[in-house]
Amino acid sequence: MTELHLRHATDKTFSQQLTRENMAPYYRQHNILWNQQRFDENWQRYQNYELCLSDQPVAIVRLSFDGSLCYIRELQVQRAWQGNGIGGRLLDWVLRRAREQQYEAVRLSVYTNNPARRLYARKGFQVKQLYQGMYRMQHRLSQNAISL
Repeated sequence: MTELHLRHATDKTFSQQLTRENMAPYYRQHNILWNQQRFDENWQRYQNYELCLSDQPVAIVRLSFDGSLCYIRELQVQRAWQGNGIGGRLLDWVLRRAREQQYEAVRLSVYTNNPARRLYARKGFQVKQLYQGMYRMQHRLSQNAISL
């Protein structure tokens, strides 16, 4: 595979389009409408990254932090690149970064019927709560991690 590299995302168009495309089936199933204003507001609040193959973005990860917790707000991989280990590499990077910055845990939410939940489980995330058709999952990074 050609070299992958991570960079700060500066153009939200790719992130927005990828998120909308990947999440459309789940939004339809749960009667959720895309909220552009919320996306725009969160773009400013979150740390946004693109994983690029050569110089073309193929995946995104969007993070936020609260106290001792790191939250994965979005992790999206283009369909053509799913199943090639890219999502796993992004998760590894987030976990390593959170550990280095001494966060106690990384949390995320995933729809119960989203196949990505299996990847999260393989990477050590545990289901802590079922809420509105989503699993709230956590990966403890230290013995002092907060429980949900």
